[in-house]
Amino acid sequence: MISTRIRPLAVGCLALLASACSTLAPAPPQTDNHQWRIEGKLGITTPDESLSGFLIWEQNQSTYSIHVSGPLGQGSTQIEGDEHQVTLTQGAHQVQSDDPNHLIYEQMGWRFPINNLKYWVVGEASPLSSAHSEFDGERLALLEQDGWEVEYFRYDAYTGLPSRLRISQGEWRFLLVIKRWSLATL
Repeated sequence: MISTRIRPLAVGCLALLASACSTLAPAPPQTDNHQWRIEGKLGITTPDESLSGFLIWEQNQSTYSIHVSGPLGQGSTQIEGDEHQVTLTQGAHQVQSDDPNHLIYEQMGWRFPINNLKYWVVGEASPLSSAHSEFDGERLALLEQDGWEVEYFRYDAYTGLPSRLRISQGEWRFLLVIKRWSLATL
């Protein structure tokens, strides 16, 4: 008689325990890949120089704000824009253009694929042109698009988004190490 009363209680306890175990590990946050902020380090190798600095990038739909600063605050560049206009600010010097890639090359000497980069950073090919992709399991390992090669070396364990990638075209190389992803609404 006692075992008949304990059996439903035991089954209920096991079901409760099983459901509690399934909720212990939180799921990674979801992002629409159009609103995010990253903080990290940027290494740049051009045919003429190699330099590194710190990067803060805020992407909000089609608008972006990228702040690049040198070690210990030596030199700072702000790039802000959308699909129609870009503004580059260095100190008191400010320049605007409707072609961000040309403006960055003209002002900083970098071939910087900014139109595609907002997609590449989140591990996607740009919808602006065709691309070749290679995967390591379910994660993107290599992307080739518009003459650029993007190698994905590491992903953030919590967000599942890239945390170390190299973007290269010939002698132009950018190493991006993302230290922090923020996916909250900006």
